[in-house]
Amino acid sequence: MEGLIVTFCFDLSTDMKVVELWESIVSNYGGKILPIYLNVSAEILAERVVSASRIGTKKVQCLNELNMVLSENEFGAIPNRNTISVDTNFLCVEKAARLILEHPL
Repeated sequence: MEGLIVTFCFDLSTDMKVVELWESIVSNYGGKILPIYLNVSAEILAERVVSASRIGTKKVQCLNELNMVLSENEFGAIPNRNTISVDTNFLCVEKAARLILEHPL
């Protein structure tokens, strides 16, 4: 499958317009979007945020920042008939990617 992969923390209250714009652009070229919701518990997310792999990235790296971001946003799955949800609580990055790539369209 050819396409564009974008990572995005979708805020239910503010981000629908940008998703609609992306969908419009993609459909003009005969494509479709396939939103993927990476579902993870707050506990696991808190563990990941402080892991060494985040050092040197622009990702959230401390629990205070995580708590602030989570309290200020309404994150969730993009409401789209093509959206799939992947429970990543106990999956490594490679396994999660494989599940997404192998998902039937």
